[in-house]
Amino acid sequence: MLRALLLDLYGTALFTRRPVGETYAALGLDLGVDQDVARLGRSFSAALSAVQDEQAMEGDGRPFWREVVRRATGSADEAYFERVFAALGEPTAYRLEPTLPGCLARLRAAGFRLGVVSNADLRTRAIVAGLGLDRAVDAVLISAAVGVAKPDPHIFLRACDLLGVAPSEAVHVGDSRSADVEGARGAGLSAWHYGDDVRDFAEVERRLLALRG
Repeated sequence: MLRALLLDLYGTALFTRRPVGETYAALGLDLGVDQDVARLGRSFSAALSAVQDEQAMEGDGRPFWREVVRRATGSADEAYFERVFAALGEPTAYRLEPTLPGCLARLRAAGFRLGVVSNADLRTRAIVAGLGLDRAVDAVLISAAVGVAKPDPHIFLRACDLLGVAPSEAVHVGDSRSADVEGARGAGLSAWHYGDDVRDFAEVERRLLALRG
């Protein structure tokens, strides 16, 4: 029986209010940064994936994100980086997945334990708090604080310990097949890919409640 839901943050529970490429372009307009929003978006995704393979996010993530911005935009201007870093560190830059708040409230009322497991820097704590998500779940694990990142099984096992459930009693939902799905399953949890296995958190809620019977 499933008794707990763990969720990934960025690209699953949280989304930027406007595309990252649009933010990068707007903040670099006076510095000659590429203004092709679609191309910048693709460059950002490629840069993020590459840097994730090379280094972990530690502390506030400045070295990590500086390299992502440099590769995505071709700009090594420190003032530009600080603009981007500040803008995307604010809770107001993000929105919750629309069906998430209701899902969490009803699952909590039904007795489910709820947690967040995210590969992210320490600024994420303020973002989660600013959006009220910290009050909707029972535990928030950020890789930069825990010292281990998905797909390492230890971050999932620590989350289960904090929630007081066995790994077999938890399902993790995330948008990365390697970090979220394979990582969670490697730790003994069930896992659903956000976007394929489930399309929103209303579907997550229906599946969990149906499995409980």
